[in-house]
Amino acid sequence: MLNPPPVMQTLLPVASDRLKRGLKSRAKDEVKLRALGVRANKAVKEQDRLKMAEVAQEMSAIAYGKGTTAQIRQESLEKFGCVEWTPEIVGLIKGLAEGKGVVEVGAGNGQWSRKLWDMGVDVLAFDNMTGVPLNRNLYHGGTKPNKDHFFHAVRRGDSRIFEKENVGKVGVGRVLLIVFPDRSRWAKETVEMWVKQSPLNRVLVYVGEGRNGANGCEGLFDLLEGGGWRVLRVEDVGGKGGKGYEKAFFMERVDKGEGGCCGGEKEECEKKCGCE
Repeated sequence: MLNPPPVMQTLLPVASDRLKRGLKSRAKDEVKLRALGVRANKAVKEQDRLKMAEVAQEMSAIAYGKGTTAQIRQESLEKFGCVEWTPEIVGLIKGLAEGKGVVEVGAGNGQWSRKLWDMGVDVLAFDNMTGVPLNRNLYHGGTKPNKDHFFHAVRRGDSRIFEKENVGKVGVGRVLLIVFPDRSRWAKETVEMWVKQSPLNRVLVYVGEGRNGANGCEGLFDLLEGGGWRVLRVEDVGGKGGKGYEKAFFMERVDKGEGGCCGGEKEECEKKCGCE
């Protein structure tokens, strides 16, 4: 098991100063993109290819970051999904999953699961198939991204896979992996159902932005920040451009009497965090 840092509270997926600054910048970018949309429509009507190319380049710089073109972003989506894993992150997941396996919910096309599978990790992957970023009708089995990067065994499913009648299919004790969830309630419901399923379900890897960012509902962060969890590690994700503020949070459930969510002694944690 990874050794937790001495103080955890500030490492939970809260709205960090960097994320807060980024959200302000993101709001300004949205205004710029709307203005560029007007210019783009005008260029299309005038059939001005030079202006269309200029606007497209400006849009890419605003949306993805300087030096990241739409093509580069597309290639990243094909290989990694919405967030780029790093060798360090997948290596840590593999270590935590030793003898247990991983269950990824909201897997999309399964690029993270595919990488872990290729590394020898026992992986189960599920998605409800309603918001997959790359259409599988276009990226069918004969395409290179599908062959090289997609997971062959993403099954249809959501938080209900952790209901009692599905224990035989999913098992217990697996590391739960959630990567870049949308802002609906499904990620929160998934964590709750996974926790309820078994006391052996202990390690969660959440990859995304903190509170008020692009990922997860308020209830998810209330759940993770409300005690009963400690952070084992926080890792920067891959990718360039600087327009995303995702991190990989490695978290472990904490039982009463085991120490507080800060990873320290229970009495010390009660003073810092109000844990019981």
